[in-house]
Amino acid sequence: MKFLFSFIIGLVFIITGIFSGISLFTELRAESYVNGSIDITNQFSMSQFEYAATSLTFYHELYDTTNTYWYEIDLLKVDEFNGAENTYQVFLNNYLLIETDVLPGAIESNFAIDFYNTSGNITASSTLSLNIQFLSNKSVLRLETIGADNAAYLSQYFTDNGIKIEVKQIT
Repeated sequence: MKFLFSFIIGLVFIITGIFSGISLFTELRAESYVNGSIDITNQFSMSQFEYAATSLTFYHELYDTTNTYWYEIDLLKVDEFNGAENTYQVFLNNYLLIETDVLPGAIESNFAIDFYNTSGNITASSTLSLNIQFLSNKSVLRLETIGADNAAYLSQYFTDNGIKIEVKQIT
């Protein structure tokens, strides 16, 4: 009787171990699958162009003979920019940029800024060229200036004051 009882308990343990092992094996060997399709396209965009930063750094190509210093960044696409049919204004740190060319898919502008010393005399005068391209999948902002001194003055200006660029449609 003891032998039969031990045999039944041992058989229950063996059967339970076999089922637990099979369950553990199928759990650890689970295969991944895709239910539907995966769309990895960028679904983010802006309704109007806005860019703000606390500072920026101008770069210079080592073998560039034009002495051009630039800053470029890729941003979110703008939903409905149409320079051919609409009128836009560009603001840099809340100043309206007067010399602005609005093209069908881009905006180009120049901004002259004077830097003064503590006596009120002009120490430097820099021109910043602003170019915004509105592409189908992104917007590209490019700022350019000529000369290392101008780049240094502008970098310091944007470090002190930040930079905020807005493109607003005139309705």
